[in-house]
Amino acid sequence: MNLLNICAYLYCMEIVK
Repeated sequence: MNLLNICAYLYCMEIVK
């Protein structure tokens, strides 16, 4: 995973939680 993918993943987790 590159940095962009990681940031997008963390962003999604913040929305879901």
